Amino acid sequence: MRQVLPAALLLLGLLLAAVALDTLLHAAGWSAIGVWLGPVGTLLILLSLAYSLRKRKLIAQGAPAQLLKLHESLSWIGTLAVLVHGGRHFSALLPWLALFAMLVVATSGMIGAELLKQAQKRIAELVRDGAIEGITDL
Repeated sequence: MRQVLPAALLLLGLLLAAVALDTLLHAAGWSAIGVWLGPVGTLLILLSLAYSLRKRKLIAQGAPAQLLKLHESLSWIGTLAVLVHGGRHFSALLPWLALFAMLVVATSGMIGAELLKQAQKRIAELVRDGAIEGITDL
């Protein structure tokens, strides 16, 4: 639970931010901006895939650690934009399925990021305590 709680809070923050931003846009009479947030969010999510391409050695540019941070940020902001784009307009089955799929992907990514941080901390502890040797890049 301790490992998953930060990811759950980040997901809750994402949902609350989407609702708050959508509400603010509607209250200000700027709901039309939400239409443009779909393509913008999609572009941000596509740009975040540079990390996956680097990890799979399909591109050589970029430091993996920096690309991972960029991936996390762009994915979160892109997902937020897409969620605001969808807004409160779920009158058909397809938008509900798309929302569910996006939340599953976002949730798995946030949990994966937290588990990676926990694993890196544990390995660093083991190296520091001398339980394992030969690892220099954490």
